[in-house]
Amino acid sequence: MQIQRFVLFAVLGLVQMAPAFASDAARDLLAARLSVEPDQLRVEHRVVLDLPDGPLHRAKVRDLASGRLHYVDYSLGGEVADADQRARARLRARLGIEGRLSREVAEKLRSADGAERIDLAIWIQGEPGRHSFASTIADDATPAEIRRARESLLAHLRDFAERSQARILPRIAELGGKVRYASPIAPLVHIEIPARAVAGLAEHPAVDHIYSAWEQNQDLLNIQGCTVGVDPHVWDAGFTGAGIVVAHCEDSRADRDNTCLGCDAGANKPTHSNVDQHSTACTGMMVSNDPTFRGMAYEACYYSANGGSYSDSDMSSAIDSGAENSDVTSGSWGGNYSGYLNIHDRHTDYVVRNSRHFVDDAAGNGGNSGYVSSPGKAYNSLSAACGDDRDTCDPGDDIVASLSSGRDPITTHNDRELPELTAPGTDIHSLTTTSSPYCATTSVGSGTSYAAPIIGGIAALAMQAEPALIAWPEATKALLLASGLNNLEGDPRLSDLDGTGQVDASAALTSAVARRWARGVLTANHFTDGEFEVSIGSVTAGQRLKGVVCWDSNPNGSYSTDPVEADLDLAIVDPSGTVVASSNSYDNTYEVVDFVAGTSGIYRARLSYRTWDGASEYVGGAWTLSSP
Repeated sequence: MQIQRFVLFAVLGLVQMAPAFASDAARDLLAARLSVEPDQLRVEHRVVLDLPDGPLHRAKVRDLASGRLHYVDYSLGGEVADADQRARARLRARLGIEGRLSREVAEKLRSADGAERIDLAIWIQGEPGRHSFASTIADDATPAEIRRARESLLAHLRDFAERSQARILPRIAELGGKVRYASPIAPLVHIEIPARAVAGLAEHPAVDHIYSAWEQNQDLLNIQGCTVGVDPHVWDAGFTGAGIVVAHCEDSRADRDNTCLGCDAGANKPTHSNVDQHSTACTGMMVSNDPTFRGMAYEACYYSANGGSYSDSDMSSAIDSGAENSDVTSGSWGGNYSGYLNIHDRHTDYVVRNSRHFVDDAAGNGGNSGYVSSPGKAYNSLSAACGDDRDTCDPGDDIVASLSSGRDPITTHNDRELPELTAPGTDIHSLTTTSSPYCATTSVGSGTSYAAPIIGGIAALAMQAEPALIAWPEATKALLLASGLNNLEGDPRLSDLDGTGQVDASAALTSAVARRWARGVLTANHFTDGEFEVSIGSVTAGQRLKGVVCWDSNPNGSYSTDPVEADLDLAIVDPSGTVVASSNSYDNTYEVVDFVAGTSGIYRARLSYRTWDGASEYVGGAWTLSSP
């Protein structure tokens, strides 16, 4: 096995400062509003939305004197008061949403015979309510203590799911529908129902949205060849995944007869006949204890979150089982190579936010110009791109694999960036199936299928180092994104195909152990004059600081696009009080900065928000310090 070298760092998210524009209507409008000179203002991020009544400009502008970020929405006629409503209506039109029906369902009903039975997924309205689990986890809690505490949270979600589903199940039966799968922890049911009955179902007050459930899901694998690993110094330091449970999610189950899969934590469908190389190889990339082809977290226990088949209802079952039975779920499957989110994106977002479970998913093998697949489009999980290490240990020659999907989904402002992080996934050698108890290995190919478990295994290492991360998927994601120190294309801060860069396991572990990460439940009351600051400690002049802040979408909102209820922005303030880096996107649920410190001293991370529509937000941040 060739060892892929990783370096060492991690935690708290931001974006590099955008260049100033020489002359800008946003700056002039804000200058008039604030009664300051235009030269005192800098436009740091701007988008233009094409609307039927003319373009809508939205900008984030910094006051250089105070350091404060301001928000301006304008058209040719001046400032616009209802910009959020207009932008949201534009998104619904672009996605083809008709009332409570997704585009695919609406199109299907226009051509379907009324008696034809179709498969649908129903998301039910309502909120499960906040649970105290995450905020009460002590920094020194053990994984076992955290899992015991999490049972109360899962019981809370199960009760909510059962009550939610009880509102709609009688109506489904009245309309001649049949339930294929009812989620035990989410307000979700998969059904089969006559096409003529769908309109009546959509009118039910409990229905939030109706999705198609006839996706063509598949393994995200392109067959080729051989190798990848992790810096052995991480393992030598004792970080092996011991005490952590990782789940691999797809249709099939890992082969228990492979003796290099050590600690078996069970399976969603333990006796199902669908056992194959793909699941065995992906699971091995996380937990293989073969001394040559060793997994990232080779002493972790593994759980097979297997659906049995790639039907949408079976894969919803697989998503739920990973959340209920493991600390990390890594997904190597997908479908829906389009610009819109599907039921699996929404389900994944719900699981991460409400069950406090870290998930990473393969971005898809649609090619660099192809849309990221689902559930890799979910907001709250981590979307993994595939890197090609060129069969060398030198990270300097690594590139993004040509098979890796890189096109961003359709969002309100068209500035969401996916995938979010890259891991090696080309020419891998890993475990395979065997007809008798034996440690079987083989060349298993390439694909984002393999990038995802590399990242999942590193997440397990971080959780072993800091078990409190088990309850904080936002902080775990921030640690991983902040470790993207190896730039494969575009801007080293954040770019189209590799996200924040290629993951660096040693960097993530260094930041985890050094407590370069933070987490908390924030409300609008935590912000003073719209700002919230935390110290990120001492930084030495000449050091590279990469930081990330992450929060969640809320897939229980009143519309179907996994509403992002907070638009947070991030700035880094140097010891003199000057903003030296910032990140100000509209549609991401993370912000990233990457810069070289100009002076030594205590630096601070400053959050501000443009919108805050929910009661509270789970927020996690992390940062890495390295040489440029």
